[in-house]
Amino acid sequence: MEKETNIAYNAHCLVLSYPTQGHLNPMHEFSKCLKHKGVKVTLVITRPMSKTIHKEASSIALETISDGFDEGGIAHAESIQAYLERFWQVGSQTLAELLEKLSSSSSGNPVDCIVYDAFLPWALDVAKKFGLVGIVADLNNGEKLDGENYNIWHRKIQYVLNEQEVLETLTHLLSKPDEGGTEQHQCDLAAYESWHKKDLCVHFTMLSSMHNDLIGEFE
Repeated sequence: MEKETNIAYNAHCLVLSYPTQGHLNPMHEFSKCLKHKGVKVTLVITRPMSKTIHKEASSIALETISDGFDEGGIAHAESIQAYLERFWQVGSQTLAELLEKLSSSSSGNPVDCIVYDAFLPWALDVAKKFGLVGIVADLNNGEKLDGENYNIWHRKIQYVLNEQEVLETLTHLLSKPDEGGTEQHQCDLAAYESWHKKDLCVHFTMLSSMHNDLIGEFE
C-alpha cells in the first residue's frame, strides 16, 4: 500500500519548462513527484516542443503556450537572444491566456502556483499579475537535499523561505474556519486563505529543493 500523503487540499501547480529535452525531462520527473504527493499538476510546454511528446504516454496533464516560433521553435530564430526576447513577449501573453482559461474552467481547480524554469524569469511577473505563488525551479541549484547535506540545506531553505515571507508558516498552523456569516468569520476566513497560499508556497519550495528520491519521505 502506498504511503498516505499529507497534502490533502488538492493544490494545482503549473510547471513551466524551457523547451529543450535537457530541461523538460527533470521538470517532467519533478511534476510526477508532485502528483504523487497529491498535487494536481499541469506541465506547460511550447507548441513546437509538444510535437515531440507522446501525450498518451504521460501521466501529467499537458498544456501549451507559444514561444513566437510555433512552426519550429528556436531553430527558426536568428539567435538565442532573439529567441528569448520573442519568447518573453509572446510567452507572457499566452501564459496569461492559459491561466485565464484554467481559472474559468468548470473543473473547480484553479491554479495556485507556477513553478518555472530559471531561463524564463518573466513567468514570475505573470504569476504576480494573477496573485499566484511563483517559484523558480532551480532556486536551490547545487544544494538540493540529498540526505547528506542537511545542515547547509537547512540554512539555505530558511533563507529562501524568509525571502518569500513565508518562513513563519512552518510553525504557525491554521485550520479552515467552519461555515458562518458573521464579520468575525469573514476575518478568520481571510486570514486562513492568506495562510493557505503561503503554506502552498512552502510545500512547493521545499519539494523543489529535494532530490526526487527523497520527495516521497517529505511530511
